Amino acid sequence: MDRFDLSILKEIPLSLRYQVLERDNFTCQKCGRKAPEVELEVDHILPWSCGGPTVLDNLQTLCKECNNGKSNKCFEKGDNK
Repeated sequence: MDRFDLSILKEIPLSLRYQVLERDNFTCQKCGRKAPEVELEVDHILPWSCGGPTVLDNLQTLCKECNNGKSNKCFEKGDNK
């Protein structure tokens, strides 16, 4: 039996969220603030709406403030500014 491909999911499973938070040391990758001083979120680097998979390498930890300021733009490879 084939395993279900989690990379096609938009919703990030809790176990994968925790792996990202742990990998990023519970720190916002944009501003450097840490939990518990800020609320942290896990979000796609390349947006799911632009074909970004839900995999560890395409996820990052951001504080709620930085994540809300981020747009849902699709960038060319290597151009994420």
